[in-house]
Amino acid sequence: MLSLSSHYAAKEEERFSPHDMKPMEAADFQANYEIGEIIGQGDSSVVRRVRSRMSGRMFAGKVINKSQVSQVSHVRDEIYILRNIHHTNIASLHEIVETDNELILLMDIALGGELFDRIVQKGRYEELSARSVTKTLLLVTHHLHGMMIIHRDIKPENILLKSLGSDTDIILTDFGLSKLRNGATNLLRPRSESMKELLNDQSEFCLGAENIVSRRARAYTSCGTDFYIAPEVLIGEGYGSQVDLWSIGVVMYVLLCGFTPFVGDQNDTSIVYTRILTAAFSFPSPQWDNVSPLAKDLIHGLLTVDPETRLTSEQALGHPWFNN
Repeated sequence: MLSLSSHYAAKEEERFSPHDMKPMEAADFQANYEIGEIIGQGDSSVVRRVRSRMSGRMFAGKVINKSQVSQVSHVRDEIYILRNIHHTNIASLHEIVETDNELILLMDIALGGELFDRIVQKGRYEELSARSVTKTLLLVTHHLHGMMIIHRDIKPENILLKSLGSDTDIILTDFGLSKLRNGATNLLRPRSESMKELLNDQSEFCLGAENIVSRRARAYTSCGTDFYIAPEVLIGEGYGSQVDLWSIGVVMYVLLCGFTPFVGDQNDTSIVYTRILTAAFSFPSPQWDNVSPLAKDLIHGLLTVDPETRLTSEQALGHPWFNN
């Protein structure tokens, strides 16, 4: 059971939640919600099942241990993003609870578990189902990039299935590494400002449009997960929203065969990195024997080393594979 404080006592400048979003009091949270078992776990957080005492509705409560967070700004940016995105395939943020030790983000729950576990269970996805998941990821990413947001950690572990009965109805989660602008300073904007107004602000805060036009609009933090990370992130000279398209290409590959395109010694990631930097992958038999040439062509378009020639989300959505 969580050790929720009755009142929030930390100093204002130490708060994790944005200044323009008032957290729910811990006592009110305990009165309105019942906290259940752990359904997920990260480096500095756990996800618990939470039930509304009034309606019986189930939620996912992401419980962040504040002492284990290395950069408060990352948490604030994650909250800002979740507050301003409204998409059927992204979990909505309903409440924030902040105590001396913990931060709880109350979000939509996905009862089907991680896409990663479903792939392991199935071995691989049939092409029709893989097409559905890939298209949804591209649509979500197109939406994010239009709002100047880069996810930066798209992988099967961060893709959840809405129900146990569906293999393809997904939501994208975990915006802890997402990027809004160049640098990791706090984005504390008045709530009255709309997203459109924020995106019209040219004060060096936005980044990651589909077409990168200046170094100001690029990120420089090395992040992501080894098997899904784009080559430009490894190079370390700056990158834009195209890193998400590379990651989707890797996810699509995994969906269709059950393993990653870039493999190597588990104790030596340099082999994996070398293969990523040169896009050294293949479609081995027998796993790929019955996969269509169009699917393979789309993967090649997404797993292109040069981000300037890599397919954008809009271009990928127009690929013939989705109309076949």
